[in-house]
Amino acid sequence: MKKILLTSIVLISTSVFADSYSVNRFGGNTYVNDQYGNRTSSYNRVGDTTYRKDQYGNTTNTYNNVGNTTYKYDTRGNTTNTYNRVGNTAYEYDNRGNTTKRATRIGNTTYIEDSNRNTTICTEFNNTVNCN
Repeated sequence: MKKILLTSIVLISTSVFADSYSVNRFGGNTYVNDQYGNRTSSYNRVGDTTYRKDQYGNTTNTYNNVGNTTYKYDTRGNTTNTYNRVGNTAYEYDNRGNTTKRATRIGNTTYIEDSNRNTTICTEFNNTVNCN
């Protein structure tokens, strides 16, 4: 993403401590980050998105005109579940923190790593499994 220099800033909210802004060259997205570099909001032509973070900097909720999404994490900081109006997505990890499975209501994706650390991705949909 190419960044450009803003010549003026409009105050969006007094509740957001904005340390930095980023705008793409087409004016499509504006991002607001806190003093630690965590994204707190984004604004674009479609609508606004607000991000809620936990004490570790993980996004716990996003709010926008499409709906809300909630994120859950394990003790290692890996996303274990996301919940939104479409449904739940669950994630599983190996001991190194690599994603091994992503499960949704319409199908599963499995990530298989060989001894050389090459990953094969298999998708399951309507009881059919395809691997690449």
